[in-house]
Amino acid sequence: MLEAQDYKMKKQNAIQPLRFRFLPSLFAVDDATYSGAFKDDPIKALYDLGFDVRPLASVDDAGLFLWQVADSFLTELSRTEGLELSRENTAVPLSDDLTENLLSSLPFAPGAENVNSDWIRILWAKLNGCFSYEIKNYSGTVALYLAEKDERLKVAERIFFHLVE
Repeated sequence: MLEAQDYKMKKQNAIQPLRFRFLPSLFAVDDATYSGAFKDDPIKALYDLGFDVRPLASVDDAGLFLWQVADSFLTELSRTEGLELSRENTAVPLSDDLTENLLSSLPFAPGAENVNSDWIRILWAKLNGCFSYEIKNYSGTVALYLAEKDERLKVAERIFFHLVE
């Protein structure tokens, strides 16, 4: 009997996943009482969430989609050529194929009708702006910055070939 009570209490005290809704102006946390990072600076919070490994328990399906966008942004960022040279001036490319892949994974969620390729491009640009701000204020290399944030991200190295006669 005690075990059942313990389970019930643990279940009541479990962390509830954040619920998101899509808006024409991007997204919002669908919880009026939530006052965390997503309320203070939602783009920065999403950018930081992108460095996490697939946050299944902490977000709903809409939040998982937002994480996929942020994770895709960071993956493309790490593949961008000349990242060390361009730093805060980096423009991370968003291909049409990636946009279509993201749209195909869009869940049925409140406000999903607002999400289209332009919506994703706007969010992508805001994530790019967040990276630009972060790296501008970071004194180390971009490779070190990304390694500190997420060890899975590796900056593409330049390979030099020397031709010898």
